[in-house]
Amino acid sequence: MLWQHKSYEDYILDKNISINVLPSDKIYYYDYPYKVQLEGNSAHYNIKNVTEINDWLWDNFSMEFKSQFTSKYHNIYFKNRDTLYAFCERYCDKIINLYGPINVKHFNYITNRGSEKWKINNAYRTKLWYGRYDAKIEVFTTLSSGTRDEAKQQVKEFAEYIDAHLENKQWHSNINYSHTWHANYLYCKQDELEDLIPWMKLCYDEVIRVIYYIDCFGKSDK
Repeated sequence: MLWQHKSYEDYILDKNISINVLPSDKIYYYDYPYKVQLEGNSAHYNIKNVTEINDWLWDNFSMEFKSQFTSKYHNIYFKNRDTLYAFCERYCDKIINLYGPINVKHFNYITNRGSEKWKINNAYRTKLWYGRYDAKIEVFTTLSSGTRDEAKQQVKEFAEYIDAHLENKQWHSNINYSHTWHANYLYCKQDELEDLIPWMKLCYDEVIRVIYYIDCFGKSDK
């Protein structure tokens, strides 16, 4: 990860930046500390503006950003703060919100710096997932270690194990039970999940990509 090779202070956003800055809840896509929200969404957007922005980014920072449309915004993720600032200087009037680390404590929190816990990262949120869950597991399988049938079987076995041992939970996406290779999500409670961690580490390491915990720094029952 990038922050292993730079000073942590180099990732903190300037308090005096003239944009609405909000604390990020995680490192996006495991490599991008910053997210910028622009006008437009997956259904409606200004193609001229989007083309201009994308062309400028590819011409100047081809390996430093990721662009994505959602149902609400056009999101652009940045790896490097200097790249982000160059974008903000050029397109300040088009930015709705900017998300990123707001201080060292916050940065340490979302990167889980120093933690030795297996695949567990902190999530900075002010609300529980679905109003009740403080843990989230991303399940992900690839075909690199076997056939498609083997990959599907791995997910199927993990889902069956969870269904048999966790009563308070919620699956999201394709896991019940299409067992596709891409990401699926399980939401549950930390205190109930902790008892299962050793067995999950032993048997399902290949299908569990990351586990997010909402800790006391960001937890709220609202």
